[in-house]
Amino acid sequence: MYVSELSQSVTARQMFPPEFVIPERNEKKAKMEVDRKTGCSESRSPSCSSILKIYCRETSLHCLKYLVRPVQYERIFWMVLLVIVYLLGAIALWQQLLYFYYTPILITFQPKPTLVSSIPLPAFTLCPDMQVRNSAFNLSRRLAQMENFTKDELDYLFLTTTMCDIVFDARNVTTDFSPEVIKEFSMAHNSYNRCKDFVVAAEYQWKRIQDPCLYFQPSFSPRGACVSFNLLPPDQLFRNFERNKSFFNNPFNGREVVWNMEDGYTEGRKRSRPSPEGSPPWSISVSTLSTHYLFLLKVPTHLFDPICSGGKGFHGFLHNPAEIPSSSHTSFYVEPGHRLNLQIKPKIFTIEEQLKSWDPLSKMCFMQSERQLKFFKVYTRINCEIECESNFTQQKCGCATFFQPRDDNVLVCGPGVNECLSQYSGK
Repeated sequence: MYVSELSQSVTARQMFPPEFVIPERNEKKAKMEVDRKTGCSESRSPSCSSILKIYCRETSLHCLKYLVRPVQYERIFWMVLLVIVYLLGAIALWQQLLYFYYTPILITFQPKPTLVSSIPLPAFTLCPDMQVRNSAFNLSRRLAQMENFTKDELDYLFLTTTMCDIVFDARNVTTDFSPEVIKEFSMAHNSYNRCKDFVVAAEYQWKRIQDPCLYFQPSFSPRGACVSFNLLPPDQLFRNFERNKSFFNNPFNGREVVWNMEDGYTEGRKRSRPSPEGSPPWSISVSTLSTHYLFLLKVPTHLFDPICSGGKGFHGFLHNPAEIPSSSHTSFYVEPGHRLNLQIKPKIFTIEEQLKSWDPLSKMCFMQSERQLKFFKVYTRINCEIECESNFTQQKCGCATFFQPRDDNVLVCGPGVNECLSQYSGK
């Protein structure tokens, strides 16, 4: 048996190389070297600092291994740098959390093809420089006399001077006048006759539109009395229509509602071509170079008072069919003897169906059922701004301008408050 055990021991030493056979006398020394590296011993557990040092030394995370280097200034440098990096990361993460909390909806721009027939054309408003017909009111003669006027005649005079942007010292004469004067002006300068004075012809896709003035509606803008094409009828646009039928005298009142801001056109009700029986707004069928509207205008200087002509052209506005023309819209000017081409590139903002039920603060917009305006039936940002400007003007100056929406009992601002209007304009 002794011989057998000895042969097995010799065989084991022959099977393994010498470097894999640890002599018994070196086992204790190797154990001590391991203890010095790990900080562990049989009598006590490894400390947290020793485990952390091992992790920093062996990890692949950048710059952690420099924290256990023997050089002190190197450790301090990397420690400060690491604190700064993690602090900046924490600040960025906190900002993202706040952004998600206050604006949980992400607005993205993903262009996708949309049928132009489902989008109404913008409304087109023309405001001539020449505002007052000689046959309706001889402004030059009235300004030369300035005496023996009744209150109604003075109000009419100051309304026309306001619309013609004629500035003179009228502080001791009148500061405001009744809205009835504007109704009288509208009746004397009705939209059809006003359009006939300026619009000679119109065509769509190279086809002439018979009697184009049937499609224009009366409107007011900061540029005076105007006519608008493709505007929503007043009974669909204004909330106080029933109280002002005489002011909103319009052939399109009472027509069928074919379009709204949220749902677009009613199914099967798209109007790609104007028709006397249809209801605006109209759209176009295709988007090509041949798809266009063309308006031929004229300037009948002999019919209008020259004192009310800052020029002999037309101010124009392109705007949403559900909004009245204002200084917030795209504007242009057409000079006599010139041709002006306007190219329209629509931008449509939609909202996903599941977000419509969210509160307005979270989705950052109002649906039509969530916000009701005082004067307009349709809520848009610009309609809301127009109402705010009207209310602010009434609060500061005690009146509203002739082109602003207002209640029946609110007076119209006259020349006597021009200084007040200039002071608070645009605020």
